[in-house]
Amino acid sequence: MNANQKLMQFIASVEHNIQAEADAMLATAEAEAREILHKANRESKALAERQLATAKKALTLKYQRRLAQNSFQFHTAILRQRTRHLSQLFSDLQQRVADFSASADYLPWLKNLLVAVQPTAQTTILLRKSDLQYVSELQKVCPTDCRFAADESITLGGCMVLSADGKRCMNHTLDDALAEQIRNFHREQLQNGGNKT
Repeated sequence: MNANQKLMQFIASVEHNIQAEADAMLATAEAEAREILHKANRESKALAERQLATAKKALTLKYQRRLAQNSFQFHTAILRQRTRHLSQLFSDLQQRVADFSASADYLPWLKNLLVAVQPTAQTTILLRKSDLQYVSELQKVCPTDCRFAADESITLGGCMVLSADGKRCMNHTLDDALAEQIRNFHREQLQNGGNKT
């Protein structure tokens, strides 16, 4: 083999080695590129999942706050409406009691009340001021030494009976009966959580 052929063979060998090294470097670079791309995809997917989870959590919290606020407003509106209805109901009830105590049925009821109470001698029977007009009728069902007096706290009717020594007072007023009914209603509502009307 002559020198020219040897040179050509050497150049071909060098080119072959360079091509092999270039192919190896290219294969390594492609593998690294695939790994980088795969890693980037994984990181991108993880980031997207974290952002999605954060967004879901934020939306869930926002929805829960809005739901709680709406629920509170709804219950507040119901309670306001219920309070208005109860106020009207108690007002109507008080008016019905007042109408009764202004009716012709009131004096017979008051006399029957005193018969049932059975005031003893020397007791003081307290009435509302407007009921003092019935004293002559009421004295017929009470011991003769009973005293009758007006009491400003009695507005609906009925009576209070004070013992002769002034130490005991029995309240038989319509005012007290109505107040007791209202207290019982509220007590039952509290015990039943407002579910029983």
